[in-house]
Amino acid sequence: MQNDEGKNMDLCIPRKCSATNRLITSKDHASVQFNLGHLDERGVYTGAFSTFDFLHFVLVSDAYTTPNESQKQQQIPHREEGVKEKIILSQEKSIQRLTELVRDLKEQLQQCQSNNETSIGAFSS
Repeated sequence: MQNDEGKNMDLCIPRKCSATNRLITSKDHASVQFNLGHLDERGVYTGAFSTFDFLHFVLVSDAYTTPNESQKQQQIPHREEGVKEKIILSQEKSIQRLTELVRDLKEQLQQCQSNNETSIGAFSS
């Protein structure tokens, strides 16, 4: 709030994030403020500056969501390796199940053969 002379009378003026226009709370200690100086046509500082405030999550999310091309290229082989590992693991599980099925079928076949031998022996005597 300003008085009749145009002076600020507020004890605290809240800051807003320059990127999202959200209020920066007093407890947000990770947010940053940049004062960028204005230059004249010769590149000399004029004494004026513009202030930019940024919330912490804006800085962090931009750092992680905009990887450069080399980082993207490095991530692709890791993803492919992960997919290949999952495929191999699922195939190994399928092989284990098939091996168990074959083992069970062999046991059933042996039981059938032994039952047939005993029944043939009972009929012949």
